[in-house]
Amino acid sequence: MRVLPPRLHRLVKGLLAGLLVAASPVGHAQGPPLPLDSLETLAREGRAQVTALVVDLDNNRLLAALSPDTRLSPASVTKLYTAAAALRQFGPDHRFVTRLMSRGDIVDGVLLGDLVLAGSGDPGLSTAQLWTLVTRLRDQGVERIGGRVVINESLFGSVPCSIVDRCQAQQSSDHAYDSPLSAAGVNYSTLEVEIRPSNRPGEAATTSLLPPGLRGYDLDGAIQTGRPGSRGLYRVLRETEDGQSTLRLSGSLPAGTGPYRLQRSVAYPNRYTARLLEALLIDAGIAVSGKRAIRSSTLPADIRELVSVESPALAAQVRDLLGYSNNFIADVLTLDLAAYAGASPPLTLPRAAQTLQTLARTANIQPRGWNENASRPSGPLIMDSGSGLSTSNRLSARDLVALLAFMYEQPADFPAFLGGMPVPRHTTGRMLKYGSEDWRNRLMAKTGTLTEPVNVRSLSGYLRLQDGGWGAFAVIVNSVAGSQAVSLADALEAIRTDLERLLERY
Repeated sequence: MRVLPPRLHRLVKGLLAGLLVAASPVGHAQGPPLPLDSLETLAREGRAQVTALVVDLDNNRLLAALSPDTRLSPASVTKLYTAAAALRQFGPDHRFVTRLMSRGDIVDGVLLGDLVLAGSGDPGLSTAQLWTLVTRLRDQGVERIGGRVVINESLFGSVPCSIVDRCQAQQSSDHAYDSPLSAAGVNYSTLEVEIRPSNRPGEAATTSLLPPGLRGYDLDGAIQTGRPGSRGLYRVLRETEDGQSTLRLSGSLPAGTGPYRLQRSVAYPNRYTARLLEALLIDAGIAVSGKRAIRSSTLPADIRELVSVESPALAAQVRDLLGYSNNFIADVLTLDLAAYAGASPPLTLPRAAQTLQTLARTANIQPRGWNENASRPSGPLIMDSGSGLSTSNRLSARDLVALLAFMYEQPADFPAFLGGMPVPRHTTGRMLKYGSEDWRNRLMAKTGTLTEPVNVRSLSGYLRLQDGGWGAFAVIVNSVAGSQAVSLADALEAIRTDLERLLERY
């Protein structure tokens, strides 16, 4: 091989370097990090605390930063850790299996013993899956249950409420986000209510629970039918006292509209599952004794499976988790991580969430070019839940971007992780829909919102750079107490303005 003289070699090397610089895409133009002016203004005016970080993953380069090591309340962007940990432990194709079991035999159409639903921690267990179990049981010739309908939730044990909203919801709730946790929860531990306004103003709307045969929940009051085109204002409040739940109805809906379907959290998820299973058995023509039981003890060694049903693949549940920001999915998956790793019941959510903190520490210690000037974190990393409902959770922008960078390097799990994040153009919510074309098309992100004890607005995920490469970003805004506290709308506008400016540059 012919070797060039040193002087000529230096000349050729210099020419090649010049050509590479000339051919470099605009998105890789070197320069100082971009200032985040709108977010800096919120912090400078004393209206909010802010932590933000944006990096170029392919070139290991810092693009923008503002107090990236300040740990704040992150709200629902915590769910990124839950999704990542679940994909890492179980794999995108994992399916949870829910079983109907018994110690008794089937004789002349009668199941001689208890019918036991063994909760597997499936966070998406639904009425449709229970119906599949029931019809498969009927296909085995079962016409009557000789014993009780038993719900076994021994995988987690009885999970105590550790979040204020969930504890309050044991007495009353007019929401679905605060539903309690169980290894045998169904429909995200929520009741479905259908409201059908009349065609004639002044008449009461028809209100019913789904499925129609569901027992154990009373309806009180009525939602009236208003004038066509009138504004619908109504309330459905679930109250529970001495084990009995009542849905209290008030307000009105315009004539000729609907039907409307809404969800309300239940007080006792295990009892709800038992009542729902019983209603489906009756609907399928299988007689029941009317006796129900809840068990948290380990299943007997001699119990056998009668029928089973699989959940959708975990990748699909991750899409629901991140796309709908479902708190029940997040925290049940958090409990699953601990239970399937061998943790002994009864489990608590803060104890189970230690798995998420372990993942965070693993992601944080990876060497990164954009981490070279990292400051000491403002406080400890805390995750007491996988949903972000815990106001004690604390994360920084650097924590979140480290997780995103870590998952970017996991070829088996990254597609499902990325695929779970909504793109603003196609998101089901309105929060991200409005913005520039770059904002609507080049972001894949998880949002976060809390209103107590302070307003929290957060956004974290991936962005496509102009050269086709990948970036990662995280922004958390926590309002400060007082009259000057930043509103949720102003916080989002500041995030959008700064990220749109960054997308214009890169």
